[in-house]
Amino acid sequence: MAIKILILGLLENNPSHPYEMKQRLQQHGWDQIFSLTDGNLYHATRQLQKHEYIQAVKNEKNNKRPSRTIYQITAAGFEHLQKSILEVFQQRRDGAKALYPALLYIHLVPIEPVKQAIQTWIEELEMVERQHNKLKGSIPELIADHYISHHQFQKNWLGRVQQVLEEGKL
Repeated sequence: MAIKILILGLLENNPSHPYEMKQRLQQHGWDQIFSLTDGNLYHATRQLQKHEYIQAVKNEKNNKRPSRTIYQITAAGFEHLQKSILEVFQQRRDGAKALYPALLYIHLVPIEPVKQAIQTWIEELEMVERQHNKLKGSIPELIADHYISHHQFQKNWLGRVQQVLEEGKL
């Protein structure tokens, strides 16, 4: 889903060829964060076109190169992008592969449902933290420390995301 969020987000304002999308990702340094190959970029592009989330708007021909297809996002694609971003927070996908693309384009989603999903996520992390604090003596100390530290970090970071959303600093 992450690469599809990236593609749809990139196409939101700028119809492009997949190679141009890859270049933009590289220009911003995002290729260092996201695992992106020509193969998975073109495959995801074909899948998005198959589901009519993007459409070809023109074929450019150059005598020395094969033709290039320029794509743009469709209305259904924009709805899918918004839904996918919100789902990252509703389904508590805490890995960088899911969170980072969603954060890049979070400004395209109505903020209130995202804030509510983040608040629910924070509340669940607090509950898990309370439950696992009780287990500290029953599981190895290093495992307990790591588990609790991870949850505390996640909770604090989500609180920061929520603060940025509330301040409108997207």
